[in-house]
Amino acid sequence: MMVDKKHLSRMWLLLGLFCFSFSAFAAGGKIAGRVLDKQTGEPLPGVNIVIEGSTLGAATDIDGNYVILNVPSGKYTLRASFVGYGRVRIENVRVTVDQTTREDFQMSAEAIEGEEVVIVAERPLVQKDLTASQQVHTAEEIKALPVETFIGVLTTQAGVNTGADGTLHIRGGRSNEIGYYIDGVPVANPFFTNSLANNVSNQALEELKVISGAFNAEYGNAMSGIVNLQIKEGGADYKGSFSAYTGDYLSNGKEIFYNIDDLNPFANYVLDATLNGPVPFTGNKLTFNLSTRYDDDEGFHYGIREHVPGDSANFEDDNNWYIERGGDGTFVPMNPSKDVNVLGKLTFRLAPRVKLSSQILYDRGRYKSYVHDYRFNPDGTYNYRDDNYNYSFKLNHAFTKSFYEINVFYATTDFKQFVYEDPTDPRYVPTTRIEGSPSTATYAFGGTQMGHFYRDSDSQGGKLDFTSQLNTRHEIKTGVSVRRDHLRERNITILYDNDFYDVPTVVPANETPSHTFYDKTAMFFSAYLQDKIEYQNMIINAGMRYDYFDPNSDYIANILDPEGGRLQADPKQRVSPRLGVAFPITDRGVLHFSYGHFYQMPELRRIYGSNVYGARGFSDFGYANLKPEKTVNYEFGLQQQLGEALAIEMSLFSKDIRDLLALQTISYQSLQFGPRSYNIYLNKDYGAVKGFTLSLTKRHDP
Repeated sequence: MMVDKKHLSRMWLLLGLFCFSFSAFAAGGKIAGRVLDKQTGEPLPGVNIVIEGSTLGAATDIDGNYVILNVPSGKYTLRASFVGYGRVRIENVRVTVDQTTREDFQMSAEAIEGEEVVIVAERPLVQKDLTASQQVHTAEEIKALPVETFIGVLTTQAGVNTGADGTLHIRGGRSNEIGYYIDGVPVANPFFTNSLANNVSNQALEELKVISGAFNAEYGNAMSGIVNLQIKEGGADYKGSFSAYTGDYLSNGKEIFYNIDDLNPFANYVLDATLNGPVPFTGNKLTFNLSTRYDDDEGFHYGIREHVPGDSANFEDDNNWYIERGGDGTFVPMNPSKDVNVLGKLTFRLAPRVKLSSQILYDRGRYKSYVHDYRFNPDGTYNYRDDNYNYSFKLNHAFTKSFYEINVFYATTDFKQFVYEDPTDPRYVPTTRIEGSPSTATYAFGGTQMGHFYRDSDSQGGKLDFTSQLNTRHEIKTGVSVRRDHLRERNITILYDNDFYDVPTVVPANETPSHTFYDKTAMFFSAYLQDKIEYQNMIINAGMRYDYFDPNSDYIANILDPEGGRLQADPKQRVSPRLGVAFPITDRGVLHFSYGHFYQMPELRRIYGSNVYGARGFSDFGYANLKPEKTVNYEFGLQQQLGEALAIEMSLFSKDIRDLLALQTISYQSLQFGPRSYNIYLNKDYGAVKGFTLSLTKRHDP
């Protein structure tokens, strides 16, 4: 694996600065319950409840209630101790981010000194404080699923579908309406609003959560759902894993898929490794988690090298075609890919209630896409290169009944598309090598695709969250976040026709549509306030969110006169109410209702597209005054446990979607070029989605 030296040095620099940086863990879960005297049923105040192997714990109040905040997702053992009573341990307690795990204790007066009661908890099939549809998969469940990546886990969820292009959709939404987070850090590609920029190995995951209903106010800039991945932390013991598998594609459609019957067991292989544990000589205060995954896939589309890019052809005389055939006739993979993703995480327990973390994500892709026209000239298609980095630092500081988190991150994306890396490479051939064309659709008899495309970004941001358990009923959470996205995009068409351009030529930027470039910066700010209200027979999640976006750019004042004046785009501001209510109707059944307004900015590449005019045509225009897209979401659902190992979940939902982007073709009269038209994305589309989901959960029943 080759890693850019600039980024490699930055990775080590960030690791070196780790101990001096402050930033935040993704919010953990909560353990709450009540302690009673087993004989009298009276509440026991002053009982100590601790999580074994940690410094987390609480004491019961006068009513016997206790709350332990800020518990990272995972599996724990609780211990209750009180003078004059036998100790009680509850093992296998599963904690999930943003959810309350309830564990009640019944303690008996100590009859035998040192007597201890041990209880093994089972993860509940019905989550009583669930006010919107969501699914949580633990590390054990992910390991047991027959999937290669966490994307495969997502596709097993009710309401999650895969489109024809392989992208994910939640409940009829567009693929860029899903917000992705890794340990609370957004990992979106800013050009596409919410496209996933970084991947991680399944073996590095502690928990995967998918929220497909109305999510809380702390989440923004997404309209369909939230995917939150929690990464394992290193513990006191060293643990590791290694897996490898290989295979090939097979089909009886030999006429469609050339070379598909040539079975090669090593054409597609995956290597996956993880290692975590304590850093030596740190007394278990500093732990690490490393994971890497390498995927080499030859693909299933093959071309035949009958032609090479330098071949010529002439079809101008229908009775006398001239076709060169300089290829060697070998099969060539046309959709191969090689992907590497690396994760490194350090956790430093600075004090019993202070924890620091540093995390690095790196994702690298090298691939080609199948182009049918070049099936017999496979060397003439684009190569794609994708390199994405995400660096984050986190601080979590807990108090008795509250805690705060600070999260700072820096992320980069770098995408390139070309046939040959140098746009003036002499291997490019004149476009006039192919003269005329057959009367029917056919293939490319020579030549190459002539575009060069470059897209890179760097993003910086931070988030501050504060959570406080005011009393046994109210958990208040508030926070602010800021993000700055710097985007650069260059689109080049190489000009080479042996007439005006005798060699491969790149014209200056933004003088013609053959070379466009923009360099823009966008600013985001958000704030939210939410209250989780918990009663025995009702749980409410109520919140409000404020979002601010400034494109820092101008736009066409009159779309019917694009060559005319321009105006500065105004910042966009939106307020989003969110409400979710759960009603536990029995110990095994819960009804829930949720409602919310959800906004997200359109893809930034649609805002900043270059507006370049030329005699040969126009580029696709950007429009900086686009409004945020909006979804109003309603949901009504039921969770019901059936027996000891079976549960069902049903949801009815309705989504009213407004201000979606739609491609518009605008025709107008140019004073310089005459009748012309151009393409532009505007807030002209809308949608309505109504549906239901039904899922069945069967727990392993030994």
